[in-house]
Amino acid sequence: MALAVMASALMMAACSVKEDRASCPCLLVLDFSEVSQDLGGPASLYLAADGGPFLSDVIPLNEYKGRSYIVSVSRTKMDLMLWYGGEDMVSESGLVIPLGDDCPEVYMYGASFTTSGERHDEKVRMHKNHCRMTICAAGDIAVPLSMKVTGSVAGYDGRGRPVEGAFEYIVDYADLKDGRDVVLPRQTDSSLRLLIEDKDGDVKVFALGHYLESCGYDWNAADLDDVTVTVDFALTEVRLSVKGWEGVYTYEIDF
Repeated sequence: MALAVMASALMMAACSVKEDRASCPCLLVLDFSEVSQDLGGPASLYLAADGGPFLSDVIPLNEYKGRSYIVSVSRTKMDLMLWYGGEDMVSESGLVIPLGDDCPEVYMYGASFTTSGERHDEKVRMHKNHCRMTICAAGDIAVPLSMKVTGSVAGYDGRGRPVEGAFEYIVDYADLKDGRDVVLPRQTDSSLRLLIEDKDGDVKVFALGHYLESCGYDWNAADLDDVTVTVDFALTEVRLSVKGWEGVYTYEIDF
């Protein structure tokens, strides 16, 4: 990294005041001072110039909490995307969630800007782009044959926007009273469903997306809240509790 900074400085020095400075590079300075101390692993950086690939790098966040990441770039329109989490699923094209997997605990920062001067500073603020849904069981529950969550968002594009696609995750229902987690990507509609098949082959469908929408859950929030869903089989109810909300919301379910 020190060599990269020295090279950048030399490139800047090579442009004299008598030359056309539009051809000189710009120093892009990424400030990580406001990134949470909890995020200390590698972050994937992708830079595109005028819509095309320019640079990709892996930044160890624990090494940049007290200093900046500096790179020399062209003077042009730039698109920047930083991903933390889901390294095996992330590329310059975005994040793809394979069918059968849930979403990684991903944090993102994206920005578009024009590097028209000698230096451009960008303060990085990583946002929580996942929702951890904890599913619990209450009442007298018989062991189901299967339990899964389905939806219609299967990842994010290269700018961090949700991408439509089939989402399906089989929930481990052993000791369900202790809760089982499924990590969800940011949703664009109310298509989330919980499907439970009992020992007789009957499938009960819980419209999780509709319940969350009715409660006022905000999928457009900068940082997504986690949520707990309790399925009460004895009372045929679903109760939702969201971090930061003071109440528990109850819905009767028709089977």
